[in-house]
Amino acid sequence: MSEVYNERIDKIVSAMGLMSRKDCARAARNGRITLNGSVIKAVDKKITQNDVLCLDGEEIVYAKHMYILINKPQGYVCAAEDGRYPTVFELLPKNYLNLGLFTVGRLDMNTTGVLIITNDGELSHKLLLPKNKVVKTYRAVTKFPVSKEDIAKAARGMQLDEGDTSLPAEITAVDEHTYDIKVCEGKFHLIKRIFLVLHNQVRELERTDFAGIGCTDLEIGEWRFLEECEINVLKGAVTR
Repeated sequence: MSEVYNERIDKIVSAMGLMSRKDCARAARNGRITLNGSVIKAVDKKITQNDVLCLDGEEIVYAKHMYILINKPQGYVCAAEDGRYPTVFELLPKNYLNLGLFTVGRLDMNTTGVLIITNDGELSHKLLLPKNKVVKTYRAVTKFPVSKEDIAKAARGMQLDEGDTSLPAEITAVDEHTYDIKVCEGKFHLIKRIFLVLHNQVRELERTDFAGIGCTDLEIGEWRFLEECEINVLKGAVTR
């Protein structure tokens, strides 16, 4: 999640949700902050990504923007707060809650799989713009088999409920009740609505890929920072 920066020490510590700027100044006076191995007292000093900043001996890895990948579990909602259900942000360290993070689009409570969380509003906006046609892949377990005729209907784009329409969706059979669906829009409950029009029901739904990013290396509920190459994949998906 690294990127070029030139920021004050107290701003970095505060931005990472570790403590307030006032507490950071107090920590420095107490000898808890080191820069490149030396104790420092002036928290207004600006540093770059080449410096090593530590709090209580633990290195602080800072980036203006954070990019996080979660393998979303069932039963979690994509909201900052919810009075009834756990949120995906509860899967992250508590100090991340103050970093202005949000999900790139949403998965409903019962949908699992690839979910990207960031505080890069510009990139998130571009990834969700319909005109950029960023591809998302889902794996659906359906109540009934899907016919070749229905696959062809989805490929042409469909009339959905309430007068809404879908762009062409590519459905590929995995087995009699399991299908991979590629779509390039992010409408509310899109996959489930497509299958409803096809007189079918989705019993399980997992997003397996978002713009070329998957999460097969993560167990359900696990998270990690995106690699630099993965961040570039996301940025490349909206600059073609």
